[in-house]
Amino acid sequence: MNKLVLILAVFLFAFSALPAQNNFCGSSEAEALVKKQIPNFDIKKEDVENEYLNFIYNNKNSNEKITATLPVVIHVVHFPGTPIGMEENLTDADVQL
Repeated sequence: MNKLVLILAVFLFAFSALPAQNNFCGSSEAEALVKKQIPNFDIKKEDVENEYLNFIYNNKNSNEKITATLPVVIHVVHFPGTPIGMEENLTDADVQL
């Protein structure tokens, strides 16, 4: 009986997590849209990446300080209906670094 309850619990837990898999980041869709709008996007993207790698390789012994700005997306997960700035629903100012 205990094995049956354990198997049933594992089965229910595994399938209860499936709806969470429908949430995804839109970066793949955004990149597909850009590829439709910009001819040779993949080639241009590869050129930029190669230029970056060449710069890093050629300047690895340099004492020059380099500042890089990295875009970051932060998702704040909170209970629906929680007012902005209350409890776990942070304001934009709270999140900005």
